[in-house]
Amino acid sequence: SLVNSLCRAQRKNLHQVSLDRALSPDVWEHYPQLQSVSEEEIAKRVAVIKRFNRIIFTVVPLVNFEMSHRADSVASVLMGVRGLLFQNIADDIMRSIIKTTNGKAEPIRITLNRRKAARNR
Repeated sequence: SLVNSLCRAQRKNLHQVSLDRALSPDVWEHYPQLQSVSEEEIAKRVAVIKRFNRIIFTVVPLVNFEMSHRADSVASVLMGVRGLLFQNIADDIMRSIIKTTNGKAEPIRITLNRRKAARNR
C-alpha cells in the first residue's frame, strides 16, 4: 500500500510517517489509481487508518481467538481484516503479548539421560 511504502522509504512507523514530503511525482507512478485523489483526501484516509490500527491494538488483547471459527464473532471479524494492520502495529501487538506472557518464574530446565531413555524404548 502507499502508506506502507512511505513508512519503508522514510524508515518510520505508521504514526511517524510524514505525508508532506512523501507525495512526490514518482510516488504517483507506482499508484496511478490515486492520481485523481487530492492530497487532503489521502491525508484524511491515512488518519482513519492510523485510528483504526490504534483501536485494533487496544482491542486485540481482549479477544478470544478460539472463537474465530464462528462467523459472528469478533475474532472472526479481526481475522478478516488482519491485512489492514500495518506491520509495526502487528509487531507491537506481538511484543505486548510476549511481554505479558513472560513469567518471572525460574526457566524450565531439562536434563536428558540418554542411557535411561534408550532402556525405556
